[in-house]
Amino acid sequence: WLWEGRLPRRATVAFAGDMSLGKSTVAFDIIARGSVGAKWLDGQPNTFGSFESVLLSAEDDPNTIIIPRIIAAGGDPSKVYFPDTIKVGEGENQTDREIRLDLDIQYVKELLIEHPAIKLVVIDPLSNYCGAKNINLEQEIRQVTMPLARLAQEYDLVIICIFHHNKKQGVSPMEKVIGAGGNIGACRMGWTFLSDPENPEQRLMLQIKENLGKYDGLAYTTESVPILVSDAEGMQKTQGHARIKYLGKSISSAHVIIAQSEDPQVKLDAKPFELLSQICGVGMPKTPACEIYESLAAMGFDCSKPSAVMA
Repeated sequence: WLWEGRLPRRATVAFAGDMSLGKSTVAFDIIARGSVGAKWLDGQPNTFGSFESVLLSAEDDPNTIIIPRIIAAGGDPSKVYFPDTIKVGEGENQTDREIRLDLDIQYVKELLIEHPAIKLVVIDPLSNYCGAKNINLEQEIRQVTMPLARLAQEYDLVIICIFHHNKKQGVSPMEKVIGAGGNIGACRMGWTFLSDPENPEQRLMLQIKENLGKYDGLAYTTESVPILVSDAEGMQKTQGHARIKYLGKSISSAHVIIAQSEDPQVKLDAKPFELLSQICGVGMPKTPACEIYESLAAMGFDCSKPSAVMA
């Protein structure tokens, strides 16, 4: 383990959730603590010691957001690499383009070889670095996630892949992860980030993939810390930047919280379509109409109504 019960070494780990719930800020906290060998957020000792990290972040600017937040968390930003672009072409035709993980795994390997102290890679979000691969297509996204998993094993890394949630209702926490199942399928551990329904100011980091065992979640909030930064003109000023404040362990269930937050009527309306996709989808054997009606009736739908029959 890099962080006992949270981040397994030689593995990819999923961080998933809606926007503004602290996925990235928790990742910055991990980077910061690793950069100076500090204890982890929950007080566990950092037995690995100080290490370097790579951060691919298309959504936050390093100078105005990320570095100040790493400093706010007590970290050393000189231990963090931000390789968002790569040079392509030669001579006068050489240009910069954004890193594409469907093409540039070799570039990442070269960075790891050049800096062997790197033990953590954060990709925020993964969907911004898939290049021509469609995150909604299983076979395509696995051409990105499986090489990442092999990279983690070969170079003794933790690779955190950050995902947003989709809008599906009535599905498991793992199925809430945006895109095809291969997004989280290649990860050895998965965490979802949710609002605490009992305390709107509190956030929860809860386990959703248990390949390596079941572990308690974390409760946290964010607090603002004044950090001295330079503006676009080079003038220094003090700005408030968020850092994570640990509130304790959590034994809450991600499945229960997600289910409680959903609209019951939306889930009910979706059930006939979910059933039909399961029994009448592409490649499925033909099913007698009477059996479909019986299944819908068993779910509580009045099949004499046109809406139910049409569904």
